[in-house]
Amino acid sequence: QWRKVADSGNYLAEHFHETPAILMFLANPAFMAITDAKLDRVSMVGGGSVYPAVQNFCIAARSLGLGTAFTTVIRVYQAEALEVIGADPERFEIAAHIPVGYPTGNFGRAPRKDVRRSIHLDRYGERPTLD
Repeated sequence: QWRKVADSGNYLAEHFHETPAILMFLANPAFMAITDAKLDRVSMVGGGSVYPAVQNFCIAARSLGLGTAFTTVIRVYQAEALEVIGADPERFEIAAHIPVGYPTGNFGRAPRKDVRRSIHLDRYGERPTLD
């Protein structure tokens, strides 16, 4: 299954320029309240306000029969990409880079793990029964 995912990612990278539309979601870090930045651990709140918007866009696109892919690989070339679109690299960060187009092949229901493998009851490791 990982081979299929890797092949899909490689295909996207090789054909990204053929994508009918590409959206870049930008964030201005000056307006982000990183409330846990000074704690002695990894910050987990950065992007907390922009990523729900990205997800909602992807869900809306799918409801219209459009395919999307959540990517951030453009950040490797962030300064150049921001320059191309005329955004100030001193003010903005690219939060997401979303290709949008009509999918080829199977566009059925996405495979999901059984929810019982992902939830715990009261304590980590205690699985609820969902019958």
